[in-house]
Formats: sequence, C-alpha cells, structure tokens
Amino acid sequence: MNQTPVLPRVRTVFRAVVETAAPRATGFGEVQWEQGEALVEEALSLRPAAVRRQLVLFLRALGLLAILRHGRSFSRLDPRRRLRMLQRLESSRLLPLRRGVWGVRTLAYLAVYGQDEVRAAIGYRAGRTGWAAVRPGAGSPGPSEEGRPEGSP
Repeated sequence: MNQTPVLPRVRTVFRAVVETAAPRATGFGEVQWEQGEALVEEALSLRPAAVRRQLVLFLRALGLLAILRHGRSFSRLDPRRRLRMLQRLESSRLLPLRRGVWGVRTLAYLAVYGQDEVRAAIGYRAGRTGWAAVRPGAGSPGPSEEGRPEGSP
C-alpha cells in the first residue's frame, strides 16, 4: 500500500505525547525518532484510512485543547502539565477522548519500545517470536522432554 504518511502532519504533538507516555524518548536523537516513527507508520498503514484520519484529528484536537486551557501548544507544556492533561482526557466522560489517549499511548510505546536498541538498553528480552525467544521450548504445546524425571510420561 502506498499511502501518505500520517505523522508529518502532527509530528510535534506526537513526539510530545511519546515523551510524556515513555520518558525514555526524551533523549532520542533524530535517528531514533525516525526509526520509531517508521514503526508507527508501518502499523498505521495496516489500518483503514478512517483510523489514520481519526489519529490526526485527535492529535490536532489535543494541540488545540492545550492552547485553550493553558495558552500554549501541547508540545510547549512542561511534562507534568502534559501528563495531567492526558490523564484528564483518559478519564473523560467522552469515549472518543478516552480511546484517543489509549490509541496514541499505544503508538507511543511502539515508537519507543519497538526499537531493538531501546529494548536491549532496558534489558527487555521479549521478541516477535514470543516466549520462544527467551525460553527455548516455551512455544511448544507441552513441557519439553528435558528436565523430566526418568520414566515419567
């Protein structure tokens, strides 16, 4: 699928959300940001166009709400205010706002923890193959033959 990338239109707000949800991203250089955004764009390319539009709309609304409430854009708020704003939206009576926060937080985690180098730096060993990546034999339906007492079934 050859689709127009989503994040360039809302990059500043998205990066501020990522840094708020996953503070490890605060020290990202441009290469890490590009890698994280590529992971998000890849995931978004599998979603319907309506979902991609909703993401852009939510991030733009987040920016506008910050301006209305605090007199400055979301990306210019200090981390504590950003977090409080996301927490308020997360507990909103309006379901689309709650879903929006949940969705962008999930994408933020993908952008940060989806990168091999970040996972290695924090000691996170899980991989795309699941438990089999860290515990050989864990992907099989039952216990492995190894470690069973002799004569046991």
